[in-house]
Amino acid sequence: MAAFTLVVLCVLFAPLAPIQAAGTTPQAQAVARLNELRAHAQVPLVQVDSALQRAAAGHAAYYAVNGFTGHAQDPLSFGFTGVTPADRMKAAGFTGRCSGESASTIGKDPIAAVEALINSVYHRTVMLHPALTLVGFGQSDNGSVFNLGGCLVGTPDVDRLYTYPGNGQTAVPPEFLPRTERPNPLPGRDGFVGSPISIGTSPWEKEPIEITDIEIVDQAGVSLPYLRVDDDGWAYFMTQLPLGAGQTFTVSVSGNAAGSRVGSFARSWSFSTQSAYVPRTIQLRFVKGTPRLLTEYVAEEFACYSQTTGQTPTLAGNRVTIPCYDVVDDSDWYYAVPFLAEFRRVGGIGALGYPLTRAITFEGKPTQFFQKGVLQWQPESQTFAYLNVFDILSAKGFDSVLATKYLIPRPADTSGDDGLDWEEIVARHVALMDSAPAISSFVLGTPNWLERYGLPMGVQDYGNVIVVRAQRAAFQWWRVDTDFANAGEVTVVNSGEIAKELGAFVK
Repeated sequence: MAAFTLVVLCVLFAPLAPIQAAGTTPQAQAVARLNELRAHAQVPLVQVDSALQRAAAGHAAYYAVNGFTGHAQDPLSFGFTGVTPADRMKAAGFTGRCSGESASTIGKDPIAAVEALINSVYHRTVMLHPALTLVGFGQSDNGSVFNLGGCLVGTPDVDRLYTYPGNGQTAVPPEFLPRTERPNPLPGRDGFVGSPISIGTSPWEKEPIEITDIEIVDQAGVSLPYLRVDDDGWAYFMTQLPLGAGQTFTVSVSGNAAGSRVGSFARSWSFSTQSAYVPRTIQLRFVKGTPRLLTEYVAEEFACYSQTTGQTPTLAGNRVTIPCYDVVDDSDWYYAVPFLAEFRRVGGIGALGYPLTRAITFEGKPTQFFQKGVLQWQPESQTFAYLNVFDILSAKGFDSVLATKYLIPRPADTSGDDGLDWEEIVARHVALMDSAPAISSFVLGTPNWLERYGLPMGVQDYGNVIVVRAQRAAFQWWRVDTDFANAGEVTVVNSGEIAKELGAFVK
């Protein structure tokens, strides 16, 4: 590292969009992706309208010359086609009575532009509104424009409740950053919240839908607190923390859409979020020295590791691109939750192994999965706890596969704990390690061992190795040399990797 200087250029999410057929136009890609997402909401699909296309292309061309200006144009600027979206659509020849415009600073990438506008509040209302069934799309390096219109004859005949994300939808973004939308739907909120959940009807009602009850529940059964925003009669709900990646959520809502034929309603549906195992991507530039591949980037307040991503860093010119899971203390996702400080305090890679995910929400709390354990922030005490990984796997019915595939012994009968005080219970469980003194010494010699590993729960002699199972970890005492351990050595089982392989917690 001393031979050159590294400068972090950017941190990006891996793309969520499906791969599009080579050779399709940006317009075709944008419209196809928009219709994919409208279908999840059971909204009528859009088709390209020539007048709206002229209006959108003209506004995108204005961006190319003047930079991104949102929805406005200056009559004195080059490329002027109309001050407002309505002016531009009318000038282009559109005669419908309903119209709207969504604009994004994302240029060059039509798929990303669609997804960013859908994963918002005010812009989603336009992008998914059932009354808007015609579209035009324009894009330049400085931004993208969607002009939508409808109501050529009247409002849609189908007047129903439209919910998004849709029932059974997968790969939904877990998070939304309100300040990236103009106007900001949550001006008092600095960091990320959950991806918006919207409920709307067909008419352009200004009065919000009356919601008498709503509950957003994660797959662990935790009811998540939320924030509400209303837009043109549609109601939007965002969980206070980002939704957990790689998990399934159920929304149950009841209320009254008095401004439409829907009237009173009660709905329940489920959707799943993008995989928890999608890494971030960082790009590093070699300012001096000979460029070379790096598998990780570690600084005082930031660490990012590629070893468990399943993806390979690449080197092009003087830049190295690293797909990695980061460990940080302060982020827009979880504010000042000190994951990196705790990771380093307990021994870093030597104690926890490499990260398997970025920080995500699990059981309603900030959580990060590592090879040898799972850190979970406890807001009430402002401290970290370790998930009882093997207890949870047991409750989910994985004891048989743990024993046969991974040589993790089944938990011993705990009925003998009945009537004992806590110290007696601990002593009884510690005694399970008497047949494996090397493991007992390793466990009891670890600072705060009970907090880190939990109670010993079972032991089994497999011949070449003796294994002790605890609530949060498992330990192997080897009698023979292996590729990763010498005879007599104690190793800690990668409990997090086992949980990942079993798909037990997150996907």
